[in-house]
Amino acid sequence: MSKMTIRVHETKKCEDLGDARKALAKELGVPVRNVKESSKDYDYLEPEYVLDVKMKDGETATYCVYDNEQSAYDAAVDDLESQFRDNYTILGAAIDYFGNDTFLDFVDADGEDRDEIESLADDLGKEEFAKFVQEQVAPNFSVNYRGFAEYNIDRLDPAWHLAIYDSKEVGLENGMLAYRVD
Repeated sequence: MSKMTIRVHETKKCEDLGDARKALAKELGVPVRNVKESSKDYDYLEPEYVLDVKMKDGETATYCVYDNEQSAYDAAVDDLESQFRDNYTILGAAIDYFGNDTFLDFVDADGEDRDEIESLADDLGKEEFAKFVQEQVAPNFSVNYRGFAEYNIDRLDPAWHLAIYDSKEVGLENGMLAYRVD
């Protein structure tokens, strides 16, 4: 019986892949045979599918495809949160874009501690402050990286983060969304 369950799941996944390939091909105006499952690794973006598309001009484009808006949104937030935790350059760029006051809304510190962090935010360069946050603030206070990632994606949309190549979302007729990554 368990073999039957696995087989049904695999069949559905294969049908969904076929639907994704057909919908992306139609939207891009290329034959379905030009859309293949990619071997490129974009797992960190959590797509349902990664597809290589041979475009009309002969170029190969790679798209991450998501089942729906929520799936794309969650993937963008998850990846950006991870980057904020691990890459002070990216955290610094986001702080610079949205401002110290906005970022500090995501740091749980009060009184003198908050005043000291605010002062350092004003005195240090953005990347230096972001590195300080990761190394000194986060271990001692609650830094809501997820909340700050959601704030970024809510204002800039998932395409800004997921469509590495051109920042454009491609809505497919089957409700899936595709983002060009290469």
